[in-house]
Amino acid sequence: MKVKFSSTQSKKRDAIVVTSLDSTTLQKAAITVDAKTAGALTRAVKATGFTGQAGQTVDIPGPANEDAKHLVVTGLGAPKSLDQKRLLGIGKSFTKIFNKYGVKKVDVALDAVKGQKSADMAAQMALGSVLSSYSFTKYKTAPSVNKKDERVLNFVVDNPKAAAKAFKKLNAVAEGVALSRDLGNEPPNALYPETLADRIVDEFKNTAVSVKVLDEAEMKKLGMGALLGVGQGSERRSRLVVMEYNGASDAENAKDKRPVAMVGKGITFDSGGISLKAGGGRGMKYDMCGAAAVIGAMKSISGRGSSANVVAVVALAENMPSGSAQRPDDVVTSMSGRTVEIVNTDAEGRLVLIDALTYIQRKYDPKVIVDLATLTGAIISALGDEHAGLFSNSDKLSKKLIDAGHQTDEKLWRMPVGGAYGAALGSDTADLSHVGGRAGSSSAASFLHAFIEGDREWAHLDIAGTASKFGATGYGVRLLDCFVAQNYETAKAQKPTMKRSVSAKKLSK
Repeated sequence: MKVKFSSTQSKKRDAIVVTSLDSTTLQKAAITVDAKTAGALTRAVKATGFTGQAGQTVDIPGPANEDAKHLVVTGLGAPKSLDQKRLLGIGKSFTKIFNKYGVKKVDVALDAVKGQKSADMAAQMALGSVLSSYSFTKYKTAPSVNKKDERVLNFVVDNPKAAAKAFKKLNAVAEGVALSRDLGNEPPNALYPETLADRIVDEFKNTAVSVKVLDEAEMKKLGMGALLGVGQGSERRSRLVVMEYNGASDAENAKDKRPVAMVGKGITFDSGGISLKAGGGRGMKYDMCGAAAVIGAMKSISGRGSSANVVAVVALAENMPSGSAQRPDDVVTSMSGRTVEIVNTDAEGRLVLIDALTYIQRKYDPKVIVDLATLTGAIISALGDEHAGLFSNSDKLSKKLIDAGHQTDEKLWRMPVGGAYGAALGSDTADLSHVGGRAGSSSAASFLHAFIEGDREWAHLDIAGTASKFGATGYGVRLLDCFVAQNYETAKAQKPTMKRSVSAKKLSK
């Protein structure tokens, strides 16, 4: 879908969208169109019981004195309730117009609402439209499916330059979400640790993000026995990928230049290992959606020129059963030096994460760490697909993340961690058992918490229930971007510089 902003209507358009506030208060553009069509809009509103509530629409096919095939009035609701979430939702309804009526060109005539500029409203609606127009058709062979998207959404506003400027940053976020969804939707025979690492290198080539890829030999030197143990049963070699963005390095008031750190679980396919999953493992390609969210967030943050320093690490492995696979009762030594007794090889995500967490803490000394993972089925039992689970050692950090979740409608629910849940991880053989107790999600989070050093602020987001719904959702990208934007950006952003790390080589060749 192509998004445009202009001060005039298109010469040829298939549909016209005008807006109404609650109590059927038609806005200026709607009144103009109503007059041109001899009151067709007013009659349709009365006949259908339209009240102008957000999400309501009325379609007038073949309106008189208009060459457009459809005239659509869309409700905005009460002006005081017209927040970012509602504007995104209204933008999604424009995508439905394309799909429902099979049209190619749609004009949306927007007027300012008290307290908001039409340019800002248009930019948010455009983001909603772009996000909802996503589809993954890479492996579809029908020509009609894969032909170029010719749809054009034109927002008619009083200040198109301001709208375009506002949308430019929002579109960077949309691109990050699309990347995250693309990665999550790839089949596991195409996307595995080596190819995902290569994809990251290519994605950030000639951008402000530098990339470093660690292969198994390098991870072994660092003592990453927990991560390497997970992938040892697969023919696919494990990888650790580091992405670094220094947006605050040259900012005038960047007193604390320590980065915000993000860590993502990247199990490109999870068979369960020796503790083989029941049901054949369908959908386990989505077990890398934590990594996909982090990768997408880095694209969004860097693409809009954030003035924060951000570093991200994704731990990539494939969990497969074989003669060389990790076994229950094995003991591995993590990068931290602590030993871990393996209880269930299907609880592999927490193992790759602890080495990634140790690496990022010791290498970068971040001010705060947020990790994302499709970690436990237990969180789905607790929260379904409406909220991700939030586990943290910091009330302050938790509030920041919850607030960002409300802003982006990527909701979080705080869950308990540590205490008795951590005490259940004792082992007679090693320093820790990696599974323990009946509270699966809190136990897993407590295991991760055990590898947070000092009093560093840390949060773990268990996104098992929110990462996929009829395909990868890209959950976490907008949340992380908003979290960084609201809390860690300096007053003066730097223009992203174009560079590429010399360590960003393809290791699968």
